Amino acid sequence: MSQLVLRLGEPTVYLFEPVPAPRMSKSSKWSLEPGVLRYKAFCKEVRRRGIELPVPFVVEFHLQGKPEEGSPHLQKPDTDNLVKGLIDAVFWRKKGGDSHVYSFAASKVWNSIESHFIVWPVTRRVLEY
Repeated sequence: MSQLVLRLGEPTVYLFEPVPAPRMSKSSKWSLEPGVLRYKAFCKEVRRRGIELPVPFVVEFHLQGKPEEGSPHLQKPDTDNLVKGLIDAVFWRKKGGDSHVYSFAASKVWNSIESHFIVWPVTRRVLEY
């Protein structure tokens, strides 16, 4: 039986809260809904810090809460919405947008300290038999 093994580079830790991409329409550009405002603030912080995403990448979201640290976070926000929010914030207004993101892995776990996220570049993908 074969398996895909990912070799990861050095991680980068971002010590601010990840925000999921909200469901938005054209009119959301002017929306004052709390979820949209939080997302816009997150995007602004990503751009201010100059965050880049290597492609492919692995991301782990650590969300603050009481359960055992490192255990799976099985509540909202959904992992795919967190990834979408991060990808959209990073590739906002870049030529081609996020269409070149072809591979990533993501997880979401509990953390007792503060919400943050960690990104690893995938340096090599190896199919082992």
